[in-house]
Amino acid sequence: MVQVARKAASTPAPFDIVTVLGNCTLDIIAETACGYQTNAQQQGADSDKPNAYSLAVQTACRLVCDHVFTHPETPPFLWHRFMDTGRAYVKAVNYCHETCARIIQTRVNEQAAAADEVVEGKNTDFLGMLLTAEDEEHNKLTHEMINDNVNTFIFAGHDTSKVATAWLLFEVAMRPQVGSLLFIYLFV
Repeated sequence: MVQVARKAASTPAPFDIVTVLGNCTLDIIAETACGYQTNAQQQGADSDKPNAYSLAVQTACRLVCDHVFTHPETPPFLWHRFMDTGRAYVKAVNYCHETCARIIQTRVNEQAAAADEVVEGKNTDFLGMLLTAEDEEHNKLTHEMINDNVNTFIFAGHDTSKVATAWLLFEVAMRPQVGSLLFIYLFV
């Protein structure tokens, strides 16, 4: 993230820090929660273009908000089937679901290959806990339950962190004295 931000800051043209933060938070959430490397920052290292997953999240959020404010009377099943924006929304959401399903399947395959061997860090992250969780009767979570949890965690975690960090940077930029104190705290 720092490399992309430095490159962008070296020119007088404005750039979208939210997209840069989105790629960074996606990398962090996917790696720490699921042990999966998205390489979103690496893919966007030469530009401030969003990773495909980040773009799908942005598209879905934008389209659902547009729908709610422009056609609130249209039921979702009609919107999804008969309106271009609804079909684009479904496509974006499906991409997010497919990405999460791929992350889960990668982990399931890794676990099958490792059999009963405990892989350092892989059984203790969020996805590892979901895959090994059992209720009182020793029933495991269904694939659908795991998929729903991973989708929610990655989507909400990366999007919320991205926006919160962008607002933090905005607020610090609006208060130079706070920025100076922060710089001293971090670098002096």
